[in-house]
Amino acid sequence: PIGSLRPNPRLPFVPTDQQKRAATCEEILDIQCTGLIRRMLHLPKARVVLGVSGGLDSTLALILAIEACDRLQRSRKDVLAVTMPGSGTTDRTRLNAERLISELVVELYCAPLKVFAHHGQHRVGPLAIIDDQAGACVSLSCSTSTARG
Repeated sequence: PIGSLRPNPRLPFVPTDQQKRAATCEEILDIQCTGLIRRMLHLPKARVVLGVSGGLDSTLALILAIEACDRLQRSRKDVLAVTMPGSGTTDRTRLNAERLISELVVELYCAPLKVFAHHGQHRVGPLAIIDDQAGACVSLSCSTSTARG
C-alpha cells in the first residue's frame, strides 16, 4: 500500500511545537488582517458586512474583521454581522453566532431564510443592506435550496 511507503502526518503544515504553532497562527492572522485593512482603506466609509453562522469559518472571519477595525481605530459598529437562520440551523449554532456577535460588540442583522423559502425560489438575491450613515450598499445573495420550512 502507498500509505506505508512514507509517513503521512495528519496535519502536515501545522507545527507540532506549541510556540511555533502559535507564531504561525499569528502570522496567518496578520497576513489576512493586512489584506482586509488594505481593502478597508480603499473604501473608508464602507462597513464590513459578513455572514455569521456560528461555525468555525465565519467565526474566524468575524474575529479578523474586528482585529482590522481595532488596528484602524475604527468602531466595531463598522462591522455588520448577518445571520440567515433556516430550517437546518440548530439552536446551538444560532446561539453561538448571537453570543459571539454580542461579545464582540458588533451590529447584528437577522434575515431568516424561512421568509425566502415561502416564495418557492431556489435563489434569492440580491438582498440589499443599506447603511445610510456610511453611504454603503452591500448586496447579499443566498441559496435557499435547502431551506424548507
